[in-house]
Amino acid sequence: MQHDVQFTLNAAIAPEALRDLFAQTAWAKLRPLSGITQILQQTPLHTSAWHNRKLVGFARVLTDGVYRAVLEDVIVAEAYRSRGIGCRLVELLLAELGDVEEVMLGCMENLVPYYERFGFKRVAHPIMKRHQNLKP
Repeated sequence: MQHDVQFTLNAAIAPEALRDLFAQTAWAKLRPLSGITQILQQTPLHTSAWHNRKLVGFARVLTDGVYRAVLEDVIVAEAYRSRGIGCRLVELLLAELGDVEEVMLGCMENLVPYYERFGFKRVAHPIMKRHQNLKP
C-alpha cells in the first residue's frame, strides 16, 4: 500500500510542489502561488506524503490546540490515490490534535463515508461562511 511513501509532520514544502497537488483538484486548482506560499508559512500543523522526494500528499489543520480545530486541504496526487495515503495523513493529524475538544471539516457529499471512518459525524446545525475572492 504505502510502503514506499514516507510521511512527515510539518516538513518544509516548496509552494510549487503544493500548487501541483492543488492543480489536481476541482476545489483548489486555481489557488495562486502567493496564497499557497502564505498558507505554508502560517499553518502551524500539516502532514505530507513523499515518494522519491516528490510531494504526493498533503493535509493541514487550523487549531487553537485546545478547543477547536479545522481539518483542511486533504489531497493526494491522482496517481497515488486508493493506497491509504490520505487515511494516513488524516490519522497523523488527528493523533497530533490529541484531546482537542472539537475537530471540524467541510467536504463534498461523496466524501462523507470516507470521513465517518475517522469518527466524524454530520451535524444538524447550520454552517455559515463568508467568502471573498482572492486576487492573485
